[in-house]
Amino acid sequence: AALGEKGLGGNEAALARTAYYVELGDLPAALAALEATEGFPRALMRDWEEMARRRAEAELVVSALQAALLVRLRE
Repeated sequence: AALGEKGLGGNEAALARTAYYVELGDLPAALAALEATEGFPRALMRDWEEMARRRAEAELVVSALQAALLVRLRE
């Protein structure tokens, strides 16, 4: 069943979507889902959110470096 069909609402649904995307390895989508949380649950996730943002940024840098290296190797 899709996440929306589980009957979860508000923070529970947002955290379920966040966990789902983390399991898929999609940090940008997980971070986007996390933005729907509010209040105490959001405060609890702040440290994780910061680490996940840094990791997602690092992954983008690594991808860009890999692409640049492939271009150089083909020259």
